[in-house]
Amino acid sequence: MTRVLVTGFEPFNGATTNPSQSIAQMLDGEVRGDIEIVGRVLRVVFALVPDAISNLIEEVRPNVVIATGLAASDTVIRLEWFGANKIESVTPDNAGVVLQAHPIDLSGPAVRQSTIDLKNVAATLKKAKIPYRLSFNAGSHCCNLLLYTMLGQIEDRNLPIQAAFVHLPPEGAMPVEQMAEALRLVIDSLEG
Repeated sequence: MTRVLVTGFEPFNGATTNPSQSIAQMLDGEVRGDIEIVGRVLRVVFALVPDAISNLIEEVRPNVVIATGLAASDTVIRLEWFGANKIESVTPDNAGVVLQAHPIDLSGPAVRQSTIDLKNVAATLKKAKIPYRLSFNAGSHCCNLLLYTMLGQIEDRNLPIQAAFVHLPPEGAMPVEQMAEALRLVIDSLEG
């Protein structure tokens, strides 16, 4: 049995919902063939993200992690190639913290690359006619922090885990059911 951890984030910046939270909760417990999905929701707090993902990897012991978050100004699903070694926030996290030009890991590389074949994922979404784009910028808030930290932890612990980050548009731009179906297709594309 392959175990896939799907993470989402709680609402932030005054919002009452977050599609990534909805989808993580919706997919939690689904079984797709020989794939078991575990969905978890993270706090939008800079100080908590690194330990939260480390603890989830230890608890769930996934073969794959697909982290998700909200790209409030986008209208399509964004497949993120890279996490950058920086936090540059204008919008405070849910603890009220704003960080400017803050490195994530003083000894880490400038960027870390997704370990999932995003071209294959893109082909799957294209075939299903789900709007998407490949992206080279996961932002500079908690989403990027999660991607960069998660990839670093997997590498440092030499874990055989594939990992990537998917940005979701707001629910007004795409129905949450379509976003959930996109995540299911992403997961299915990993088989084999």
